[in-house]
Amino acid sequence: MNSAGLLFLLARALASPLDPKFASTGGVDIFTSCFPGRGMMNNDGFAARDQLLDAIPSDGVQLAEMGCFYKRVNTAVLSICNWTNSTRVVNVEEAELALMALVDQCRSGSFAGQHRANGVAYAAYGAMAGQYIRSASSANSQKYSRRDRLDGCNDIGWNGVEHFNCDKPKDRTTGADGNCPGHSDPKNRCTAYCEVKRTGSLGPEQLVPGEAGHISPKGQAQNIAHGTEISITHGFSVGLGGSYQEAVSAGVSYQFSVTHTKSTTVEYQGVQDPPHRARWVYWARFVDTCGDLSERELHKPESPTYPVSLPPVCRGEVKTTHNFCAMSPMLDNQGQPILLFAQQYVDDGSEVLPMEEQPVSYQDACVNAGSSHVKDPDGDGQDECLTDL
Repeated sequence: MNSAGLLFLLARALASPLDPKFASTGGVDIFTSCFPGRGMMNNDGFAARDQLLDAIPSDGVQLAEMGCFYKRVNTAVLSICNWTNSTRVVNVEEAELALMALVDQCRSGSFAGQHRANGVAYAAYGAMAGQYIRSASSANSQKYSRRDRLDGCNDIGWNGVEHFNCDKPKDRTTGADGNCPGHSDPKNRCTAYCEVKRTGSLGPEQLVPGEAGHISPKGQAQNIAHGTEISITHGFSVGLGGSYQEAVSAGVSYQFSVTHTKSTTVEYQGVQDPPHRARWVYWARFVDTCGDLSERELHKPESPTYPVSLPPVCRGEVKTTHNFCAMSPMLDNQGQPILLFAQQYVDDGSEVLPMEEQPVSYQDACVNAGSSHVKDPDGDGQDECLTDL
């Protein structure tokens, strides 16, 4: 199994699609929408694209219903997500053409954006906040202390910095043989995961569902209604089943989740008399865990004396996949996904306006122009950008 993003969980809002930059005829919806890079460097984006394409098998990658296949290089994330309600096989030629269209259409600073065709979304985005943050590819110029990287992960943050000393559950530390203990226990389905590093980041920009996500006319205030529900949900990909989900969940010290619904607790007030057409967007905070996944065959012996059944056993060689990664929503103390909301301005052609023309909350997204930390940029009292959640 290839680790190049055999995994899940980039955000999927149950909302209306992004406003198209172009559309096809013939009943097949094809459109591209571009958004700010948020720390994405093109060289990292192209590297992630190449690794993603290289990881697609010759007979295509099978994506389960609402499943994702992704690859992250520093703070650039490239993903292929199945937005249909059935299994979908994506071949490398199809993916290459779609990502080429994304690069061709989104050329302003970076090719961050989303291209959707035939029920599949191809996305590129920067996994960082604030317009003034640079990618982790420039980490040598950033002043991270050793404590920032070895802190037990109590301060994982949202800036794409990798942490290597996270608390681990008992018996979930990779052994000297390179394998993760627990692979010989049938109770674990003969599969065990040991985390090596963890990274916190913001997910891709998404439209708020309902009226708030639609573009309102210039000068017309628009709010998010109290109780608006947003689902952060994406399934598994490339044949990933329950045993892998359970293994990752048992191998990390945080609450690993694949499906949660967030209901907004307050009404979000839009800009009064906005100078441009506007709509509401949000980002979810994510956790990316990478480590060693060890597995053996789970065998259920046939009993010679019916109806007496024999217990399952683990058999065969141990297979360990190193740098096995999984991405999931970061949850708060109440077990809900952490979402950050902002109003976004667009021009008459529905194109996103330059960052300097956007509202302050959209520009800040955790970090403002002075590079200082903004804990609650959307003003709802929930401190979405607090680093030690």
